[in-house]
Amino acid sequence: MLSGFMMPVVGKMIQGGVPQKYILPVGFTVFFVFSYWMSTQISPTAGESDFFWPLILRGFGLALLFLPITTMSLSGISGKDAGQAAGLTGMIRQLGGSFGVALVGTYLERSIAQNREGISSNVSLYDPETQQRLQGLTASFMSKGASFIDAQQQAYAALGGMIMKQTSIITYAQTFLMIGAFFLLCLPLILLVQRPKPGEKVDLNAAH
Repeated sequence: MLSGFMMPVVGKMIQGGVPQKYILPVGFTVFFVFSYWMSTQISPTAGESDFFWPLILRGFGLALLFLPITTMSLSGISGKDAGQAAGLTGMIRQLGGSFGVALVGTYLERSIAQNREGISSNVSLYDPETQQRLQGLTASFMSKGASFIDAQQQAYAALGGMIMKQTSIITYAQTFLMIGAFFLLCLPLILLVQRPKPGEKVDLNAAH
């Protein structure tokens, strides 16, 4: 929602002469802060209210990235070519998003398996703490009317669920940190952006 309100503001800034090279670093930094913030907010007790302000920050950062990148990709192009360039830019953006989702999904899948193996290696039936936890869970299920065999099976399933929950929390926190690091690594690329020619106006109509 915030990105929708911020788009006209960023557009006015660009048309007013604020260089995109100054806006983009702020956008990348905002996304790094968002990613780091999300990595710290994830917990077993996190709810919708815990993610409200981070998502607001993400919308602010998105507005600082979308228009500047689009206008830079279309700078120096006008007329019929601008429409074709806008379509090509949109296609590249969609492909990049698809590749990004695929890469993050693959990273999540592999990291979950690795983290689960790491956590499971510390959980053993011969460990006193694990035995105590299983006994407590078994007693809890038996107090609810389950037989000893059923309660024991439910206790094992509950313990497995706890392990999976902790694995997911650790993995998603790592993923957000990785995404944040990616945005920081993108900052030096802004130095490669060519400055607009003196007197060159920015046309935002093709960016829609």
